[in-house]
Order: sequence, then C-alpha cells, then structure tokens
Amino acid sequence: MSGLLGAALAMALSCGPGRDDSVRLKEGQNLDDVAECPVLFCPGETGFPETETEFCGEMHFDYGWSPPLCLPTGRGVDRETQQPIPSIFDRIECVGTHKRPVRFDGAPIQVYCIDDQ
Repeated sequence: MSGLLGAALAMALSCGPGRDDSVRLKEGQNLDDVAECPVLFCPGETGFPETETEFCGEMHFDYGWSPPLCLPTGRGVDRETQQPIPSIFDRIECVGTHKRPVRFDGAPIQVYCIDDQ
C-alpha cells in the first residue's frame, strides 16, 4: 500500500512546467536587489497589477522553483539613485526556444515560460 502511495505522490510532484518552460537570468543580470517574500506579500504589492511596484512570485529555473521572491514590476524607483528599477521580465529569458516568460496568478504568483504564438 505504501508503494502505491509513494508512486502517486511522485507522479503528482512531477507534474507542472518542464525544463523548456524554465527561465534563466540574462547575461549580466542578477537578483541582488530581490528579497524573499514576507508571508507571501511584498511591501510594493497593492492588489492592483497596474499600480504595484513588486509582486510575490516563484520563478521556475531549470534546477527547480525559487523560493517566493518580491519581484519588481518595472514601476518602482530605487530610493538611493532615483533610477527606475527594471521589471523582472527585463532580466530573464526562457531556456526553451520560441517561448516567452509570463506571470500566472496564484499564491504565490508563478513565473515560467509558455509557447510564443
């Protein structure tokens, strides 16, 4: 019985985006200014996508899911330099060809790639 339960659990955990659907950082980019989400909510999150400066999201890398991170939307400004903070989508690209990274709503939001059509 425990073997059947283990097989069902392994099957459930293997579902989801594949390696071709994963993202990677563009050359020269980093996540140094990105913090982990406190309680699945970020300080710049308003609940209205058109005004929020960041959102709590997990990114699907080829090695697995990131922890929930406060990802910039591109609407924020760095407090020290007063320069715009680039969107997370300006910093990442898809591992697979003919794909684009997108945001999927949930708690937390998930960022991975879909076919570019």
